[in-house]
Amino acid sequence: MLFRVFLIATVGFISSFSATADAQVAKEIKKVRYRVEVVDFDGVPIAAVMDSSHAFLVNVHVEDLRPKPQGAFVAYLDVDARDNNSDDFTFGFGFTLNHLVTDPYGPLFPNAQSFPMFDADEIGAVSGFFPIGGGEKLLCTMLGGVNLGFGGPRCVRVNPNPAETRPTVLHGSATSVSPNEIDFQSVKVAVIPVSERPSTAIGSTAVMGDINFDQKVDSADFGILISNLFTKTDRWVDGDLNCDGGVDVSDYNLLLSNWGYGT
Repeated sequence: MLFRVFLIATVGFISSFSATADAQVAKEIKKVRYRVEVVDFDGVPIAAVMDSSHAFLVNVHVEDLRPKPQGAFVAYLDVDARDNNSDDFTFGFGFTLNHLVTDPYGPLFPNAQSFPMFDADEIGAVSGFFPIGGGEKLLCTMLGGVNLGFGGPRCVRVNPNPAETRPTVLHGSATSVSPNEIDFQSVKVAVIPVSERPSTAIGSTAVMGDINFDQKVDSADFGILISNLFTKTDRWVDGDLNCDGGVDVSDYNLLLSNWGYGT
């Protein structure tokens, strides 16, 4: 058993190292990054939601990746949600810059703010005349909802995409950034049918690794994952944390990365 755990941990370390190297390469060849994250109303990143839940937010971050970053001057994009296993749009998975979000834009982007009514199309704003510096900056926050209904996908991929008509411009540059110079980072969100709601569930969202929705990542979640290790399943409640159709080493490492949350 000890050897098996050591092997799993070793494979996980190698995978993590490889992912870090890939991310570094992407940072070297791209000028700007848009990253989306799904969070609860306390700002805690979540990885799973109950079907028909409307209790989460979607943050959009922008980062200047140049060697001497000055920050984004103009930042606009589209955000959509699709079935993780296909390019189909997920009907009923809605985003809006809605009045329920008191201040939808980050403090560094006060100018020319767009407010699409029903979808996240051409969202964005302008920072100002002075550079805002390097590092990731919050562009905006959207209200997210999921109501997929019968037969809907068990995993949704939330994608940032190039805006059709509005540009991305960095401070210190006279030209806009082309789409192939932008690193768009999506996020996966597992969707749990109400019929599979665990008896231990508290609330309608779960952080990474909280398989049983009890707002903790502990031995109970570990036991569920281990009992299903190396089996094929697309269910979060079985331990498929990364929506790849099975429970394996990658899910084990995701659980360990959040071990102790809420305890």
